[in-house]
Amino acid sequence: MFNFSQYFSNYEQCYQVITWLTCIGLLIVSFEYLAIHKEFKPDGVYSWKVFRSRHNFINNRLFHRLDFLFGYTAFIVCQLLIIGCCIILPFAQDHLLKAILIAIICLISLMISFRNIVGADGSDQLFSIILLTLFISYLINDPFIYRIGLIFISGQVVLSYVVAGIAKGISQKWRGGQAIIMIMNTKTYGHEKIATMLSASSRAFNIFLCWNIIVVECLFFAVIFLPCPWFIPFLIWGFLFHLYNAVIMGLNNFFWAFLAAYPSIFYLNHLITG
Repeated sequence: MFNFSQYFSNYEQCYQVITWLTCIGLLIVSFEYLAIHKEFKPDGVYSWKVFRSRHNFINNRLFHRLDFLFGYTAFIVCQLLIIGCCIILPFAQDHLLKAILIAIICLISLMISFRNIVGADGSDQLFSIILLTLFISYLINDPFIYRIGLIFISGQVVLSYVVAGIAKGISQKWRGGQAIIMIMNTKTYGHEKIATMLSASSRAFNIFLCWNIIVVECLFFAVIFLPCPWFIPFLIWGFLFHLYNAVIMGLNNFFWAFLAAYPSIFYLNHLITG
């Protein structure tokens, strides 16, 4: 039987898996952007001509000269660059080359975040955290920095779960069992069949679903303290939770961002529990 804990006790193997999963996630994001590329044309929903009007400072002479960096053609080129970097990165052997490729991805991602004022979410932030950690680690190429990087990523992931759980616990709609039904009834993230099924279900069942998420997220910090294999159910729950969100709600980025960070949790757990 494959021993995940033993495998991810090696920081080099952790970085290899994290790099692979991050690249897969970013490739999917870029291909999704390319699938709706027409929306980034001057007459599209995500036109830079429209987005640039949000702040006066963007309309000064300097930004007029930089318009070519945020237009339709530049946007397509940026996505192709990210795709190229993500294809090369997992196979790159030189640490400096890896750092350069990640730096390119980071710079382009920052440009896209500045250009697009809608659609960003927690997965984008987690991808940014992972990419910056990978960049610093590969650039310095020191065992101590590699280990600190993994601890930092795992800490961010655990904190994000716990904060999300506390936020849900504060909400009356989550505590009362209405939250998931309401989400499933939305046009953006909802699913008609699931919404109908939940509406027909008992109040106790809906309360159970909501409290299941609240409790597990609030207790997610236990993954770094519980000995193997007792912390594995938390990660399986997280995997299935994000898989559901990806398939039903269309939150693909969350699935790959959190999955990419899971090796760091294995590593930190191994450091603490031995």
